[in-house]
Amino acid sequence: MKYIPFLTFLVLALGLTVPGSALAGSAIFLEVVEAGETQCGAPHSPASLQTSVGVDGGESYIVYLLAQADLKEPFKGLAGMQMAITYPEGNGIDEGIEITSWTLCGDLQFVQPGWPGAGYGNTITYRIKGAWNCRSADVVVGGFFEVQAHGHGFISIAPYGPTGLAMTANCHIEEDIVETPVDKGAQGWVAFNTAGSVPETGCNPLIADCSNAPTPVALKTWGAVKSLYAD
Repeated sequence: MKYIPFLTFLVLALGLTVPGSALAGSAIFLEVVEAGETQCGAPHSPASLQTSVGVDGGESYIVYLLAQADLKEPFKGLAGMQMAITYPEGNGIDEGIEITSWTLCGDLQFVQPGWPGAGYGNTITYRIKGAWNCRSADVVVGGFFEVQAHGHGFISIAPYGPTGLAMTANCHIEEDIVETPVDKGAQGWVAFNTAGSVPETGCNPLIADCSNAPTPVALKTWGAVKSLYAD
């Protein structure tokens, strides 16, 4: 058995070609808002994302999974993203964070069994009927989580366990895709603050360095994703 990287898997599964080089500067991050009407096409302002909320315990929130598209030539938008999430899983009463649902806003996803549990990952792509459906907004929505915050804590973007990397794929003008590793400082997080806790602001990597991320839980291993193995 051998591991198949993100875009190598897409090449084999979807019949794609990939140029040989990758560019830096990609970002994957989160925004937290009060529970209410949600939509995949909702706008998210890069400079004013909400990255923290105050909680009394048990309130519901929506956390959007977001990525930045590379729109500089020769690129024309986002083709996909791959990451894990980490957070302190709660007891359902007065500790930690509970994710109660996940809604995909991409076209396809390849989840690790256990997603959206803490430490598990997902690969999201934008592709319809054999053609890339490149997303060209400044901020692209991968999906959103419904969250109950029972206590102080964080939800953080983290490397995908099998690779040790978070990454995006950008659409090239020649209809190819280019893999882009996401630096640690470009992996954002959101904070849930309770009364009496030291206030935290979360981190938006579009305006700040997010290298000093909260300590993640252990990431799940590649052994849980048998469907992405190759002989």
